[in-house]
Amino acid sequence: MFFIYRNPLIILLCFSFNYALADITGIVLKVVDGDTVHVMDEGNKRYKVRLLGIDAPELDQSYGIESKDMLADLIMDKKVNIVYTKKDKYKRVLGQIFLDEMDVNLAMIRNGLAWHFKRYSRDQAKKDVPIYSRAEQLARENAIGLWSDSAFLPPWKWRQNKRRNSR
Repeated sequence: MFFIYRNPLIILLCFSFNYALADITGIVLKVVDGDTVHVMDEGNKRYKVRLLGIDAPELDQSYGIESKDMLADLIMDKKVNIVYTKKDKYKRVLGQIFLDEMDVNLAMIRNGLAWHFKRYSRDQAKKDVPIYSRAEQLARENAIGLWSDSAFLPPWKWRQNKRRNSR
């Protein structure tokens, strides 16, 4: 037995499984805002899911309601597949949501209702980072959605200002 545990291939395989992608397949029960949803899987387990790689306007920001409504129109009450590797500090699944073959996270960026959240791009699949960045750039160049307002404040700055002003 001692030899098996010291075998580098066995050790490598064990670590690989710890970091493997996980999937959740379930029905979207609630859309909280443009980047957070609640999902129930086939075993009736509920998950709070934060859409990975994007940041949508807060509900009380301009385009916040539009962002939430678009996400709801896309996936509310529908069966989705969520690919994830970890949870955030709030215990939300950080996931990439797919409706059939459509990357919902990317659709939110393309429609100008979310930013590519570059601060956390290290959590994304490497292949997705340039795709999400390019989608944001195209939405900006074409003044789609929130990009039609050149003075729009990104949600992470808006949240920071709100915290600062509440002190």
